[in-house]
Amino acid sequence: MNQKQELKARVTAKKKELEARLATLRADAGAAARDERAKIESKLSELKTSMTDGWNDLTEDVSAKLNGWLKDDNPDINA
Repeated sequence: MNQKQELKARVTAKKKELEARLATLRADAGAAARDERAKIESKLSELKTSMTDGWNDLTEDVSAKLNGWLKDDNPDINA
């Protein structure tokens, strides 16, 4: 597995994890759940923005952003 494939697998796994958490939070109407939903939606939006050119045209800059995205355990995006 090359670096790009490994990065893709890690990003895909993290995305699925966030989407699953988001689905769980949608059943909760509390304020804390709303805040967490907003943070997760922001994080997923950041991923979508970073991946506008797809995996075939992955630049070093985008790779660095994705690695930063993966390291950020807090769904709040400050980039």
